Amino acid sequence: MLNKEVLVYIALNIVSKIFPFVFLPFVADSLGPEDYAAYGTVAAFSGLLAFFNSFSFDSGLNKFYEKSRYSEDSPLTTLLTVLYLLSFVFLLAAPVLLTFFSDYNIIEILYLTAAPLYGTWVSVWDRYLRITHELKTYVVTILLRNIILYGPLALLVFASQLNYGDYLLLITLQSFVVATLALAYFVRRYGVHFDSDGFPGIWAYCRPLIPNKALAFGIQPGLIFCVKMFYSVEVLAIYIFAQSLGNGLNVVTQALTNAINPLIFRAYTENTIVADTRKILAPQTAYGILCVFCIEFCDKFVTWYAPDDFSGVRSILAYFILYSWVNFNKNILLTYTMVDEARVKYVPISTYLFITITFGLIFYFEGIYGVHFVVISMVVGRIFSVIWLLIVSGAFTFTLPVTTIGLTGLLVMGLQLVSL
Repeated sequence: MLNKEVLVYIALNIVSKIFPFVFLPFVADSLGPEDYAAYGTVAAFSGLLAFFNSFSFDSGLNKFYEKSRYSEDSPLTTLLTVLYLLSFVFLLAAPVLLTFFSDYNIIEILYLTAAPLYGTWVSVWDRYLRITHELKTYVVTILLRNIILYGPLALLVFASQLNYGDYLLLITLQSFVVATLALAYFVRRYGVHFDSDGFPGIWAYCRPLIPNKALAFGIQPGLIFCVKMFYSVEVLAIYIFAQSLGNGLNVVTQALTNAINPLIFRAYTENTIVADTRKILAPQTAYGILCVFCIEFCDKFVTWYAPDDFSGVRSILAYFILYSWVNFNKNILLTYTMVDEARVKYVPISTYLFITITFGLIFYFEGIYGVHFVVISMVVGRIFSVIWLLIVSGAFTFTLPVTTIGLTGLLVMGLQLVSL
């Protein structure tokens, strides 16, 4: 079973996302389908740009924190210094390039500069506070970033004054403030130091992940592009709304993944990975039960929750829940594959499989079926990436129980979808 501290972190992650869940229908209703689709498209592109702010170096946080605990030097300081430099270059280059090579307005350009910085540094900050057990600081950071965004947003929503430009501007301001605080935190704690002797080891670990990270960041923009190409703006808005609701479950997925990752890395370092497998199975089973419950009641929930213009979300939300389950199982196997530096080189192939199969199905059928087929294609593609990770991850005694629970959940949820 997960210990109490891990459960507290999971609960905090979930609670911190209550605000987006509460405000989503109000924001969608205030913006309307057209502006909400426009926001979703810009937000997806900001996710793609986030790759250029990290180049996968953030993927080495857990690995090199553990190495820093057992060595006199600190590869973590060098890793953070590389991320500082990448963020500085991105902050200077992104506005200039977007101004000259896109037709975005000034608010959209500022958003596309700030959001990637926020995404990278909040992720690094959250994971760092989790692996260092700094619970109080973690609570403060969650409260702070929610107050900065949702305080003003609540005033605009309930005053019926929210529009597309105001919403982007609020997120932009929050992103700049929180990213700056995260950077200041790490600079104060670790300073700025680049160890030229230690960098080759960091580069050797992170380099194979760069293609994987680039493609992974391009998936959401690519899917939205496909929906935009084959379906109407109204359908695109519904797809983005359903995706946002699916992301609510992904919050649980990410919280569980963030809790499990340090356990796997530490267990591997201390050679107790097989004995600690039971710590993984409990949250995996609990999440499977949650997904089954969500599919069972998603139709009633959408009727109560979604604005009238977005009621069509009920036709695809259940498929996003199924995708969330498959993706969670992929995350477990991905972490176990990444703990061994010799296996890291195989990770990008899982992403290649997902992209090839998902987009191959979407373009082959060219929108013949409803937009739910896009999500079905994602599920099929992710299943193939899971199969690949099973092949390369090794340690059959670890993967067998994890896979058994994963397949059981997939079968139960598939039967639920057939009966809908």
